[in-house]
Amino acid sequence: MQNKTKDFYNNNAENWTAKKVNSFHHEIPFRKFEALLKEGDNILDIGCASGIHVPLFLGIGRKLNYEGIDISEEMIKIAKARYPQLDFNTVDIMDFNPNKKYDGFWSAATLMHIPREDHEKLFSKIKNLIVPGGLGYITVPSERPNPESDTDQRLFTLFSEEEFKSTIFNQGWKVLESGNLPASNEHPIWNWFIVQLPK
Repeated sequence: MQNKTKDFYNNNAENWTAKKVNSFHHEIPFRKFEALLKEGDNILDIGCASGIHVPLFLGIGRKLNYEGIDISEEMIKIAKARYPQLDFNTVDIMDFNPNKKYDGFWSAATLMHIPREDHEKLFSKIKNLIVPGGLGYITVPSERPNPESDTDQRLFTLFSEEEFKSTIFNQGWKVLESGNLPASNEHPIWNWFIVQLPK
């Protein structure tokens, strides 16, 4: 299933990028996240895609040092072409072994593509990449945003808001703040969380 997810983004990188143009969909929680961080803090964007959230970091979050990773080679090609001044790497988070630790991470609509049975390993990996007490931003859906089809067989791991809070708590992390992203209808499915790792 993870290979199918990767294949989807590689095969649809340009179309996906053309449709995902609202970099400021996360502006309200981003302002809350950015306010908790210091000038010069290093932030890792886990699942950066084509750099959709980079404008938030170059504008409101310009005090932060940004770096992006994604499993899709085609998405990273677009990100590098758009923002050649920034660091992007094509890598699976589980295989990412930098020679430094980050002060925080940004993971919007990414962790949902990891199977539930791998989440404990995933959170352990993120913990190893982030300084003690570091901060993170995560969004996960409570419902599949697009119906599965022959051309879209991405893996989606779904969580209710309370279920994900419990998952974070079981990892020893804290949820500092949470909410729902604006929806195009009256039924929001995207929950956001600002989290803090153990000190």
